[in-house]
Amino acid sequence: MFRIVHTADLHLDPDYAYLPYNKLEERRFDFLNAFDQIIDFCIEEKPDAFLISGDFYDKILPRNDPRVHVIERFKELNLKSKNT
Repeated sequence: MFRIVHTADLHLDPDYAYLPYNKLEERRFDFLNAFDQIIDFCIEEKPDAFLISGDFYDKILPRNDPRVHVIERFKELNLKSKNT
């Protein structure tokens, strides 16, 4: 059986102008935490394919910190999926 993990519209690094800065940072952390849970699930379950559709980031030019985090998690997923 071919197993696929599919997620969509992650909208990482949102920019909610109506939120105070500390609350905005909490929400951004929530979004990254949800992404981390998806990656951890893929590492554990080892699907045959991992598909992300829709908007990955909330804006065209996300901040560097979330981009670095995403790259590191994808590297980890790639490394651990090769060592099965």
